[in-house]
Amino acid sequence: WLHACARQTFVLLHRGVLELLRRPLLLRSHMAAALVIGLIIGVVYFDVEEDLSGVQDKAGILFFSVSLFSFGSLSVVDGFGAGRALMTRERAGGWYGSSVWLTTRTVVDALPLRVVPACVYAIVVYFMVGLRLESAAQFFNFVVVLAGVALAGAAQTAAVSLWTSSSGQASLIAVLLLLAQMLFGGFLINTDGMLPAIAWLRYFSFFGYAFEALMVNELRDQMVVFNPSGFTPILLNGNVILDNYALDEGAMVRDMVVLYVLWGGLLVLAWLGLVLRVREKR
Repeated sequence: WLHACARQTFVLLHRGVLELLRRPLLLRSHMAAALVIGLIIGVVYFDVEEDLSGVQDKAGILFFSVSLFSFGSLSVVDGFGAGRALMTRERAGGWYGSSVWLTTRTVVDALPLRVVPACVYAIVVYFMVGLRLESAAQFFNFVVVLAGVALAGAAQTAAVSLWTSSSGQASLIAVLLLLAQMLFGGFLINTDGMLPAIAWLRYFSFFGYAFEALMVNELRDQMVVFNPSGFTPILLNGNVILDNYALDEGAMVRDMVVLYVLWGGLLVLAWLGLVLRVREKR
């Protein structure tokens, strides 16, 4: 059984790589978007100051970055939809199982289209903007969170694609889910002020975990010049700013772990859709 799974995985990985190479525009588009948008953000927010306006700029940059890689996952709809018909025929013929197909699809999509563009974007933005770099770990955390966002977004969109019957329906539902998660992401609304009846929804938003982790990575124990107009500037601990955003300064590692756990959970949901919803019709 293990030998058969290994052979099926190798064959499907080989096919997936060839499909990606035959459609270089998709790979180039993701890489170009990461590089160009990263350069634009770097130029617009070049070397931000460590003051009140700089904190506002950094919060905007971090939330924009999370949004960028979340909505970039919509390209998964086309990728999963293109191979769906062929997969149903070959699976029905006993060529391979659902788990093998989903695993290889995820690997081929994740590395070149999610992780590598996140790394390119991070390298450009982090150093041009002048985000906090007291140790290499802070840059590493930034990359890990952005990659996690891209992977979680792709898994969620894949799950939607496999539970729905058409690409148009999948795209609409995927966008609505991302917008809902953006609302509970911790930037557009202070989650401490939300009604208890809906506040629990923030625990299902990977936007929220990613934004909190990035903000803590940037501001925890960082001294910021608090210089509102008309007042004498003073030094303010970044933890105070995090508290005003209703963000937990001790939650960065937890948020990063939860982000990847959500990715795994969404892949399981996608697998269930593949098993229960995607069937050959004769």
